[in-house]
Amino acid sequence: MYNQKGISALLLVVLIGAVALIFINTTAIMSIDEVESAFISERGSSVKSLSLSCAEEALRRIQIDNSLEMSDYVLDFNDGDCVINSSISGNDFSLNIIANLGDYYHELNVDGEIVDDVINIISWNN
Repeated sequence: MYNQKGISALLLVVLIGAVALIFINTTAIMSIDEVESAFISERGSSVKSLSLSCAEEALRRIQIDNSLEMSDYVLDFNDGDCVINSSISGNDFSLNIIANLGDYYHELNVDGEIVDDVINIISWNN
C-alpha cells in the first residue's frame, strides 16, 4: 500500500515548485519589460535632444544669413541625423526639423522673425 503522507508531501513539493516557477517567470517578464521601457524612454529623450540641437544650428545659420532657405538639408551626427526645411518671407521664417535616431523620430516646428539681427521665436512646437 502507498504511504498517504508521502504522496501528500510529494504533491505539496510539486505544487510549491510550480508556484515558484510561475513567480520567477512573471518576475523575469516584468524585468524585461522595465528594461525595454527604460530603453525606449532613453532613445526618445535622445532623439528629442537631437532635434533641439538641429533647431539651434538652423537658427544660428539663419541668423548669419537671414536669406538662407534650407530644403531637405541634412545634418549628420555619429548616431543619427536631422532633415531641416526652412522657409523665409521677409523677416518671418519657419523651420521644420525631423530628427532620426535609428528607429526613433522626432519632429519639431519653429516659427519666428528676425528683427535687427535678433531672432524672436513666435512658436516652438515639439
